[in-house]
Amino acid sequence: MFDESDTKNIREPQQDELVISLPVGNCLIKMILVDNGSAANIMMLSTLTQMGLAESDMIKRSTTLVGFSGETKRTLGEITLSTYAQGVNLLEKFCIIDVDSSYNIIMGRPWIHKVKTGNKTPVATVTWPEQLAEVDLTAGDKKKKNGKWRVCIDYIDLNKACPKYPYPLPHIDTMVDLTAGHELLTFLDASSGFNQIPMEPSDCEKTAFITDRGIYCYLVMPFGLRNVGATFQRLVNKMFKDQI
Repeated sequence: MFDESDTKNIREPQQDELVISLPVGNCLIKMILVDNGSAANIMMLSTLTQMGLAESDMIKRSTTLVGFSGETKRTLGEITLSTYAQGVNLLEKFCIIDVDSSYNIIMGRPWIHKVKTGNKTPVATVTWPEQLAEVDLTAGDKKKKNGKWRVCIDYIDLNKACPKYPYPLPHIDTMVDLTAGHELLTFLDASSGFNQIPMEPSDCEKTAFITDRGIYCYLVMPFGLRNVGATFQRLVNKMFKDQI
């Protein structure tokens, strides 16, 4: 999105906020703050109106936004609009709030992550990998329910060389017993959960696989490795140690 020409006339080091212009919907919106501290994409109600949209175009779903100092603000609803940046077209959900702001939109981590990764699993090219796996095009159904294709890598040889990580996984009988006496049971489904965990840099090349376009390796934990389930479970237990 940016190159060396954008640093002209800027004194280094600098810690200025990142403010951009971005095509949103059918409009070029200026004064957009890119904020990696925001867990949501936020649009001001005045911006929605200036785009020629009405409150009736929103989904009436109110959410409470909490600031760093603890202040809260209820949203009026949400709307999904297309954005375009760095050659990537994305449909993004915006929470609508009615406040006076110097910015028209705040783009948070949901958008930043997708633009940074191209909305794909992060991979890198490899020149001389220690070992090489193949993309398996025969096993199972490669089409996901959302219409996207599932990439299956044959890690049989790699898994044979990896000792099993003996981290305890949840036991179904214990999980059922823990629900006794509670009125509600909540299920949490992490989006591409394994892909949220970065690989150890020195181990990335061990996940190398070959395609007709080159040799690549994963920068994040891929599906199919022997210990990914135990590693993910350990992370979840660490995240929710105060709740479980």
